[in-house]
Amino acid sequence: MTTPAINPHLTLTTYSKIRPGDRVVKWPLNPAHPDAHLLARTVAEIVRTYRDTGFAPNWRLPNGLLVDYHSNGCTYYDHTVIVWRDSLGSLFEDHADDTAYIAPAA
Repeated sequence: MTTPAINPHLTLTTYSKIRPGDRVVKWPLNPAHPDAHLLARTVAEIVRTYRDTGFAPNWRLPNGLLVDYHSNGCTYYDHTVIVWRDSLGSLFEDHADDTAYIAPAA
């Protein structure tokens, strides 16, 4: 079984790089869809950016967030969160370091 090719109009970047006017591919839209660059959500505004830190049980943290492992079963996490709104008014909170496929604004 072969993996479908990513739409050539899309660019792989991180959420920290999105700007108003960019189109972001969000689930359930697949970046391999031939019209993904047209169907993606348009960024209307970056609402805010904040830093999220704390301790959480190791089983609660997704891969890549384990910063400082502790033998007591808890891990310190520290990441930046981007809060953005699309053109339909939906609000999203994404980790700044997470990858995203976007169609950059013209």
